[in-house]
Amino acid sequence: MVGIDPHSQGVEAGRTSPGGTERVNGFGRHGWSGPDPRPGDRPHLYVVHLYAPAEPCVLPDAPSAEQCHEAVERRELADVTLMGLYQH
Repeated sequence: MVGIDPHSQGVEAGRTSPGGTERVNGFGRHGWSGPDPRPGDRPHLYVVHLYAPAEPCVLPDAPSAEQCHEAVERRELADVTLMGLYQH
């Protein structure tokens, strides 16, 4: 997701942030694809990185993850890493 309004107070479940644009995820699909470990598996570790660039990033229509990371790193104001365990 790119283009999230920096003044946004949140996003409702199942919605897209106003002004935001979904990009292709690690599964090759647009949008969020959440955790889906097999029932009975040990807990899976999930890591989410959130970046706040100081100014908008200019990206091609279908940027690769590498292109996104490079664009953000040049403009990064702040970032945070969230980690969590999940299992069925």
